[in-house]
Amino acid sequence: IEERKGLDYLIKSFQKVFKKYNNYKLLLVGSGNQLYVEKLLKLVREYGLEDVVDFLGNKKADEIKQLHDISKLFVFPTLIDNSPNSIAEAMVSGMPIIASQVGGITSMIEDYEDGLLIPSKNEKILAEKIMELIENKNLRMKLKINAYEKAKIRYYPKKVADSNVEIYKKVLNENKN
Repeated sequence: IEERKGLDYLIKSFQKVFKKYNNYKLLLVGSGNQLYVEKLLKLVREYGLEDVVDFLGNKKADEIKQLHDISKLFVFPTLIDNSPNSIAEAMVSGMPIIASQVGGITSMIEDYEDGLLIPSKNEKILAEKIMELIENKNLRMKLKINAYEKAKIRYYPKKVADSNVEIYKKVLNENKN
């Protein structure tokens, strides 16, 4: 949890979402900059979201998978990032994803095909997209299926390992010549 992950924007968005959908919770995974965590906790208290925003700390892979299984969607409101593992993990889990349209994320997600892309630092649009996915089961299902299918091709360990082996073979063969 650090400022560049944009979680303050997510909490501000969730406050808007919670006004309409008060049976949802926001689960935040990770640990990090304590000053930023304190800022986030203050924001949660300010919005009266103490009972519905949970800071879960670091989790092991199997615990993250369990969280994916019980969650309706995955939100990654980062301000800057390359190709985050957490998005690949969410795709492998077949989750509908909302992520900031920054850095390498745009090469991971195609808007309205296997996820939704949003401008960073915009809690209004983020809230709108979260509510759109809550309300539109067909879109959620489409994004889940497409994200999972893309992940099978790009991110499964055997696929990644096989691809890396092929790259090493190619490099070794080029060095022989």
